[in-house]
Amino acid sequence: MADTLHHSLRPAEDQEVVKELAYVLRSWPGARGRRRGDDAMARVTAERLVDYLHLSGFELMRRPAVSMDMHYVGAER
Repeated sequence: MADTLHHSLRPAEDQEVVKELAYVLRSWPGARGRRRGDDAMARVTAERLVDYLHLSGFELMRRPAVSMDMHYVGAER
């Protein structure tokens, strides 16, 4: 199973990572109400984090998209 997952990973696009990091930075549980500039600040912070990860030698990988077909969840096979 782990070997199959390893072969199905692909490098993540920088903009994918920026988008996901910015979302997390805007919506973490301790975040207060939305203020002006929160979106821009989260995006800039996410861009800098991605740049730092690249400079540090990290390669972020992404799994293939998961099907949202819930018909088979919990079904006996």
